[in-house]
Amino acid sequence: MSSKRRVYVLVFILLLAIGGLAAVHLLHLQVPYLEDIEASKAPGEGVAWRDQVQIEGPFARTVDFVAYAPKPRPGERLAVLVYVGGYNIRPTWITAGPWAAFADQARFALIGPFFFVDLAEFARDESYHQPQMWSGEALDLMIARLGERAAIDPQQIHLFGFSAGAQFAHRYALTHPTQVRAVVAHAPGAVTPPGLFTPTRFLFTVGALDETRLEEPRPFLAAAQSFKIDASLKVFPGLDHRLSLPVLEAARAFFVSTKL
Repeated sequence: MSSKRRVYVLVFILLLAIGGLAAVHLLHLQVPYLEDIEASKAPGEGVAWRDQVQIEGPFARTVDFVAYAPKPRPGERLAVLVYVGGYNIRPTWITAGPWAAFADQARFALIGPFFFVDLAEFARDESYHQPQMWSGEALDLMIARLGERAAIDPQQIHLFGFSAGAQFAHRYALTHPTQVRAVVAHAPGAVTPPGLFTPTRFLFTVGALDETRLEEPRPFLAAAQSFKIDASLKVFPGLDHRLSLPVLEAARAFFVSTKL
């Protein structure tokens, strides 16, 4: 093969490789995250809105959140369900589609904080995954603000967290044992084991292919067993570091079973 022909072949192979990568990238862009799929479905029958709270002090900031409240019923006080997502995942999907329909049926008000990651804060362990820094106060204020627009029971808080949000969820629960009824923590990157009994119920979930997260809940579960805390682990076959419909279904069923 001549050198000129060899160059043509190499260029052709290179173009094929570039085209393949572009096709894979385009395919990835065309496959939406589960959060996007759920948000595209019909909204519920209640009212959704966006609001914000102000944090003062060394971690001063404004934090936005979305909320949803089903149509009120006479004399009813709604339980509260909070979704805290992973790395910079927008929470707006929980105020529409299946989550809103679930809230209408199971009688939950919903909150989705905009807890976005600041990499410098995260490196200093001061981001939202540590509720004692600023995010715990932010959620307290959001729940109070929700109570101004909907009749809620502040002693029936349910938390659903994914990834860094799962770190937040179980840690917030440990510091609010009389308020938080239940936690679903999906694929946390780290856990804080309990140091004493809490009545909160915990369900840790993780994908079987999410290898770096499979063992993370174990220290929490071991401590929970010693303190007789209701805590369990459910592993989902074929799932990596994402949410899935089976995870959401398990979370919803768990929250219904723990609601007063």
